[in-house]
Amino acid sequence: MSYRSSKGFSLVETLVASALVAMWAVSSQQLLQIGLTAIERAERKAQAVEALNSYIQDAHIAWRSGSPPAPEAKVNGFLINSIINLIDENNASVDTEVTWGEDNSYSLQIWLSR
Repeated sequence: MSYRSSKGFSLVETLVASALVAMWAVSSQQLLQIGLTAIERAERKAQAVEALNSYIQDAHIAWRSGSPPAPEAKVNGFLINSIINLIDENNASVDTEVTWGEDNSYSLQIWLSR
């Protein structure tokens, strides 16, 4: 009976292990890219909401001083469009929409009162 002692891994075992590590690395990189893209989109949307809040503050100031808010504004690279629906001389509702990029938008309806 011949008994052969093993002093390490065979070439096939090493290649299989290398292939598994390579597949794990590629999938990890893809998951990291998806996560980073989601974080970037969330940050951009938060910036859009901040721009919309700035516009809303300006709209309230303009309305209280007796003039309607601007129907279109550009704040920090975001385009804000609004449609003013007068209810009476002291009240109005405003449909606002902030857009950025081609397919990204956020809408909000606000109430203005003097």
